[in-house]
Amino acid sequence: MLAMSHWATMRLVFLFLLISGHSLSVATEPANGRSDQPMRIVYIDAGHGGMNTGAVGVDGLREKDVSLDIATRMAKLLKKHTRYVTILSRTEDRFVGLRERTRQANQKGAELFVSIHVNSNPSPSRAGIEVYSLAAASHDEEAKAIVLREEGGFVESTQTIMPTSVMHGLRLAASQRISVPFGRLVLEELVASTGARNQGLRQASFAVLKEAMMPAVVAEVGYLSNVEEAEKLQDPAYRELIAEGLVSAVLKWESVVPIGSVQAAQAR
Repeated sequence: MLAMSHWATMRLVFLFLLISGHSLSVATEPANGRSDQPMRIVYIDAGHGGMNTGAVGVDGLREKDVSLDIATRMAKLLKKHTRYVTILSRTEDRFVGLRERTRQANQKGAELFVSIHVNSNPSPSRAGIEVYSLAAASHDEEAKAIVLREEGGFVESTQTIMPTSVMHGLRLAASQRISVPFGRLVLEELVASTGARNQGLRQASFAVLKEAMMPAVVAEVGYLSNVEEAEKLQDPAYRELIAEGLVSAVLKWESVVPIGSVQAAQAR
């Protein structure tokens, strides 16, 4: 249902940029070697934190610790190999409100939002990686259960987000639609990097995604309830592979959406 052709993806990109009020032109590298291009801002959300532990593995491994470590690794890779600016929702074990994370990303002019999580399931055989984009409502019972487990009682408000203007509403809608091809790319790169089972691109009503004004996804990078996968998630080398997959997706997305497109749009 979420399959989309290259041309359909490009139409979504054009729609997103049109609604955002930005063209497809990109600044070029000047002769003196200094770049006049705006640097892309990526918001990296380390899921859970503080009193919100998240899932706990069969060996006591905690989701909040794994997500923070992977988020930190992702930020370091982007800083080392690119000119990207990274903003982390947290750099230590502390609680951050779900919608506070997205609002901060909007305020900072982030162009991408990646929320890193680790999954759990009543079935110990369930394993693999899945990526979620936002759905206003989902009939996927398993997706509903994951949202409930991930968010618990930590959502600041259950009220529906009301756009402040027609244009604001259009931008939210465009951001949500363009999150689908971005999510597909994130999933593909994570699976390619780690060799984990592909559990698909899905949609769910995650509060942390509801106010995003940019392509935004939740990446569930494995299952702590699966013994073999929990062992892998304990391994720093495997976490580095996950971070590398996320970075690869971000870099490949740049070939689809020009650097600075969201920043320019939000400044208008």
